[in-house]
Amino acid sequence: MKKIVPLLLLSPLLFLASCDNEPTNETNTTSSMEGSSTTSPTNTSQTEVSTTETNQTQETDTSPSETDEQTFHELDEIIGVWTNEVEDQTFAVTGRDYITDNKKYTITGTDVRDENGNDNYVISWDPDLFFEEYGEPKSSNPQPFIYDYDSEQDTLHNYLTFQRKTDDEQIHYVKDKLAGNEPVNLEQLLEVDDQHLLAYWYKATAESEDLDEQLAIVYQEISIDYSDLKLLTDEEYEQYLSIAKEIEDNSDYSFSDLNTALPRDIYNWYTDLNEDDNEKEVTEQLLPKIKEAREQYFERKDKSEQPYLDEVEGSDEDSKTNEADEPDEEMQEHIREKIKEEFPEDIPKDHIVYDMELEDDRVNIRVYENKEFNLQYQVGFVYDIEDDKLTKQTT
Repeated sequence: MKKIVPLLLLSPLLFLASCDNEPTNETNTTSSMEGSSTTSPTNTSQTEVSTTETNQTQETDTSPSETDEQTFHELDEIIGVWTNEVEDQTFAVTGRDYITDNKKYTITGTDVRDENGNDNYVISWDPDLFFEEYGEPKSSNPQPFIYDYDSEQDTLHNYLTFQRKTDDEQIHYVKDKLAGNEPVNLEQLLEVDDQHLLAYWYKATAESEDLDEQLAIVYQEISIDYSDLKLLTDEEYEQYLSIAKEIEDNSDYSFSDLNTALPRDIYNWYTDLNEDDNEKEVTEQLLPKIKEAREQYFERKDKSEQPYLDEVEGSDEDSKTNEADEPDEEMQEHIREKIKEEFPEDIPKDHIVYDMELEDDRVNIRVYENKEFNLQYQVGFVYDIEDDKLTKQTT
């Protein structure tokens, strides 16, 4: 993503200008990555180059149905979340998507060239998928994203300069939740680049406000980009959830406990057993293997020079937090809708993250906003299950 464009290679969606029906202020432009409604003039020669590069890329691209799974490793050095605090503009880049303003652009091609010592990125995206998801305006002229990357400063440029965001607290939060709710453990997550994780999380909070769905999106992204981890996906993933539930019901192990024994190993052990055995018999055969695998995991953890989670308090893995501590999906949906109806002014408008914990006959709710990819606490509620009553917590 890189390109210092003398006169702004505008928004990928120049059509937004025609939709806004507002006067254009050529001296008050916003990032091309942010879907700006600004229509500043574009340098003609650069436009011709960009069009040529885009056409060349599209000739070799796969069909839209295939690009959903296509990863562009040319983008590896700029994957992450980027922000310009002065203009309050933020976007995220993964190997497949560009995300900004709660909208996802599916990448279809990239062209990277060396220009004056910086990498120049021309990133094409799929207008058809975008229009299908968000609607097509009356007039449109989709353009590629064009940016320059300064490796020494670790910044992206078009007519603005974007800094790479970092947030250790959010990284810990996401890893902690993943290790407690998805079939992956903290040791495996050491292999995932922090910038990748933050970009996945930014995408997830743009696509959903449900924590389980957000974690599932992040898990899916990791499974694609980190194939060496051999994470369970598709049918194996669904089968493992049933296997884990079966083991939980017939043992003292929680979901996060089983993660430390490595979900794929448990899946393989289970599928190798006699299908005629009942659940309890199967679990009894698996328990010695699970116990041994967990012991080996914690031995490696104790010897590891890199902390698995920097000893963050409240870790799902260490505190045995798991899905049983959360209300079921139906109740979570009811609570979310109730919050929106009764307290619409108290919650964030976008990038909402709900964290719910079941405690006896009530549910404790914490609402966050994933603003500029910093997880910021906004408000808390307590839901009384029996009385169906929601109470806002006061500080």
